Amino acid sequence: MLAFQREFHTSVKTTISTFTRRTVSELLAEREVITRVRNEAAAKKAAAEKLARETKDAADRLVYLKSLVGQKSNLWKSVIALTATSTAANYATAVRQVIDLRDLAALENDMESFESNLAGLRELRNRKSGLIARLDKEGLV
Repeated sequence: MLAFQREFHTSVKTTISTFTRRTVSELLAEREVITRVRNEAAAKKAAAEKLARETKDAADRLVYLKSLVGQKSNLWKSVIALTATSTAANYATAVRQVIDLRDLAALENDMESFESNLAGLRELRNRKSGLIARLDKEGLV
């Protein structure tokens, strides 16, 4: 037991004597470096997660748009029916559907048909200022 205690005290003294003393300013500077490195790593991780999320969202959107391919006429009929009433919820749904139709037309390279249908909708509902404002806000001119 006594030999163990001597060996322990010797190793502790050796360990303590190898530490170098640092000033407060050195400790603070080291803390700043460590904090900067951690923040940079967190920012890189957040950027990678954001990119992955955006990539997944874009892929999901593409799959959704492809599922609408044969339903354009039904969607336009739905938009006409939704805009016949003057409720905000129906306007919001109709505008989302028009955005889907725009994106689908862009995917199919059929913007002329979309623009024609949109112009027809705007002409049909030109007295509904709330709907027209929502379409304008989304760039559906």
